[in-house]
Amino acid sequence: MKKSYHILLGLFTAALMLFASVASASACWFAFYQPEVPQSLRK
Repeated sequence: MKKSYHILLGLFTAALMLFASVASASACWFAFYQPEVPQSLRK
């Protein structure tokens, strides 16, 4: 029982770390995106 608990806890931790790395990578990609400013807004 204790061994299966540790295995499940390890898998859950790995899944959360994968989710966190994917979420942070996508947030960093969006932070560097700067669209072209239209001519009508440039003054």
